[in-house]
Amino acid sequence: MKRRIGDRRSKPRFEIVGDLWGSIDTTSSMLVQNLGRGGALLESTLPLAAESVHWVTALAEGQPHLVHIRVRHSTATTTREGQPRFRIGVEFLKLSPGIEEAIARHMGLENGNVSLEA
Repeated sequence: MKRRIGDRRSKPRFEIVGDLWGSIDTTSSMLVQNLGRGGALLESTLPLAAESVHWVTALAEGQPHLVHIRVRHSTATTTREGQPRFRIGVEFLKLSPGIEEAIARHMGLENGNVSLEA
């Protein structure tokens, strides 16, 4: 590959013809607004696409648990301070026994200690 004047590339580049698929992982904390045995209503600063499927980490009593979820709906809203937020309804696809117990305890209490991270 012949270098042009001012080209600072140390290695040659190749032309890609067509689509090149990839993926990216990100982490964001979400606040649980409403919780039930079959799903939850979450509040997030990031939107999630409807019908998308994700693995999230739920923290229950300080212990992490993997939870498989499907996004059923996502609605844009704002806080009282005018900050953009998204209310995301999710369906639980797979729960560990530990998180199932935490959800059952939470449903019987006024304030629970369950939060989700995606």
